[in-house]
Amino acid sequence: MLEYKSPQISKKADGIIKRDNKVMFGAHTRTGEIPLVVEHAKGAKVTDIDGKTYLDFGAGFAVVGTGHCHPEVISAVNEQIQKLIHISGSDFYYMPQIELAEKLVQITPGDFEKRVYFGSSGAEAVEASLKIARYYTRRPRMISFLGAFHGRTFAGMTMSGSKKVQRAHFSGLIPEVYHVPYPYCYRCVFKQTYPECITQDYKGVPLIHCLSYLTDVIFEKLIDPEDVSLIMVEPIQGEGGYIVPPPEFLPLLRKLADEHGIILVFDEIQSGLGRTGRWFACDHVDVAPDITLTAKAIASGFPMSATIGKAALMD
Repeated sequence: MLEYKSPQISKKADGIIKRDNKVMFGAHTRTGEIPLVVEHAKGAKVTDIDGKTYLDFGAGFAVVGTGHCHPEVISAVNEQIQKLIHISGSDFYYMPQIELAEKLVQITPGDFEKRVYFGSSGAEAVEASLKIARYYTRRPRMISFLGAFHGRTFAGMTMSGSKKVQRAHFSGLIPEVYHVPYPYCYRCVFKQTYPECITQDYKGVPLIHCLSYLTDVIFEKLIDPEDVSLIMVEPIQGEGGYIVPPPEFLPLLRKLADEHGIILVFDEIQSGLGRTGRWFACDHVDVAPDITLTAKAIASGFPMSATIGKAALMD
């Protein structure tokens, strides 16, 4: 069995890490096992302060979708900051915001009129979608999935279901959020085998066994689906294990949402903007949500998010 050994650290890097420890917030997930002190990056390569070069298979954290410091991105940024760095987009108008919104309306799934709300982080997009759904439907209850990650703000943390440490000592989260199993066919929580687990259909749509927990338990024994404002889901689950669900999953959620007037939200913050070979992961099964959430790769390293939803919900 191979034993992992931490790389040797230079005095220069060690000094920087010690300075970091004295001033930076202690909740960062850095363990020190990979003591990488970055100097610069280009494309897929990151170089540390000692001149060692690494391949960045994570694209930052799924953020630099065009690679680090892409020349076209740098050129566009330089051009823009010569003209305008900030104006309140909620109060005034300017073309770059309109042009980006027009592009997002064009590429996001769904052949219907849409509206765009810009933010600065994925968690902010999650929060926005909850407020939109709750305000529009006037319904208090929400559905999310075990293994999900939707951010670390209070609402995002409530909707997430991946690690108990993220919730530790934060009692009093948003009420009326119900978590159901995500379809993980490789390690099925119900000990089923796909596709043999499809033994019935739900009003013409194949019902995979794990979602019968939502239809037969949650919606029959715990809550009335007419009280549910939204279902939030990652079309490909990220932090939960990079899980690709069976193709029947999203169409069934769409069917349930339509039947009960529930707003269907796809969190494409990590899976969207080309990461799966399509603009969005849900495009692979041709299912459109009512609201699409995107961030991370949207601005190639700059803090930005977008909540794109049906005009009827957001006007």
